[in-house]
Amino acid sequence: MPPIREIDSGAAPTRFARGWHCLGQADRFRGGPDHVVDAFGIRLAVAADPAGALSVRPVGGAPWPTCEVNGQLLVWHDPEGAEPPAGSAPPQIDGLATFSPWQWDSILIEGSHCREIVDNVVDMAHFFYIHHAYPTYFKNVIEGRNASQFMESRPRPDAAGADRLWEGTYLRSEATYFGPSYMINWLHNDLGPDFTVEIVLINCHYPVTHDSFVLQWAVAVQQMPALPAEKAAKLAAALAKSFGGGFLQDVEIWKHKASIENPLLVDEDGPIYQLRRWYRQFYVDAAEVTAAMTDRFEAEVDTTGAMGCWQREVAANLAAGLTVR
Repeated sequence: MPPIREIDSGAAPTRFARGWHCLGQADRFRGGPDHVVDAFGIRLAVAADPAGALSVRPVGGAPWPTCEVNGQLLVWHDPEGAEPPAGSAPPQIDGLATFSPWQWDSILIEGSHCREIVDNVVDMAHFFYIHHAYPTYFKNVIEGRNASQFMESRPRPDAAGADRLWEGTYLRSEATYFGPSYMINWLHNDLGPDFTVEIVLINCHYPVTHDSFVLQWAVAVQQMPALPAEKAAKLAAALAKSFGGGFLQDVEIWKHKASIENPLLVDEDGPIYQLRRWYRQFYVDAAEVTAAMTDRFEAEVDTTGAMGCWQREVAANLAAGLTVR
């Protein structure tokens, strides 16, 4: 008789991730009295000096290392109290001055650990079922402190509003987590013949408690002759609202999702175990980080089988006049 597979729900978390965490747009912390942010199970005070330089410290405690990247304030958290390694901060986005101002939004997620959103890096299938896209290409590269997702997709024709899109609409996406909580997503969106919109999406979070976190996202659109500054800003605002709706779709799943450390997977589910092993490096002492957590790992998902199933499902919906929302 085969052994019985028991679900491993894992142990309750006891520490917060080591790494850089974004607290929000830097300018919102300048001017007026000190700002208070609940994060890492404590209360942080953010203050600006007369020159506008920002500092972050636990209320009544010592300052923590900070940096400003892409107009955002990041704070270094380390349970061991070590200083951040050189070069560990997320990169400054090249050419950001040619993009519209950030359209920024956030939401408090309660009842979920922040690992839930990081799992999406390798979850190809949820883009079809949750975000109504056909992934035609999907690859992950994990190495060192970074975890990347490379995806190409087109909209589902049975999705609401798909009939208003150009038939050649296509999205190419390159998304990288730089550490445990800060992702830069470069999006190249073909919206018409010879019309590609270049978008940068920031997807970041910081933990409030062990089962709650603040999810933040920001969108900027590159200006070009066909998309001058005012129109780029309006498009960025519309896209930020759209991406926010997508995140809220994920939130509904997280609210009803059980923690399972040993899920049963098929090939199309992606390298979830490898990603979680990479993510664990931020939750152990620096001396306990192993090569298995940081060595380069690549995996490309064969979308052929999934695409065949999805096309049959979409065809049945279109024949029945059903629209997914």
